[in-house]
Amino acid sequence: MAVRMEALLEASDLAGERLTFVCVVPAWTKPRGPHLPAWQQLAGSPHTTCALTLPRAQHAYVDGEQQLRGKGHACGRSRHDTSLLVLQSAAAAREVPFTEPMQARLRRAFSLANTGEHPLQKTANGC
Repeated sequence: MAVRMEALLEASDLAGERLTFVCVVPAWTKPRGPHLPAWQQLAGSPHTTCALTLPRAQHAYVDGEQQLRGKGHACGRSRHDTSLLVLQSAAAAREVPFTEPMQARLRRAFSLANTGEHPLQKTANGC
């Protein structure tokens, strides 16, 4: 996945086009494990413009098929810290920078999952 995204970002840089990937993956930062190299490649990419760590105690998730469950679906506590990594082409980083307000909004979106609110329905300041 990381290799393909890097190739697409490089091509976008050469073409001067905007391209952004937002990756939500477990924070695989332990010194061992099969997923560490993939996580390191994403986190250490020259295209990574933002890397957030969402502590497991501060966010929740919906375990698949949420589109089938409708309102009132149950959120679960995350078992692991989560990494939110933003990779952008140079044009995307220039024209649509991943600002502090955008980062704060994403943090709220993950933390509010426990309350049943859907923060992405709120359109605060065009983020």
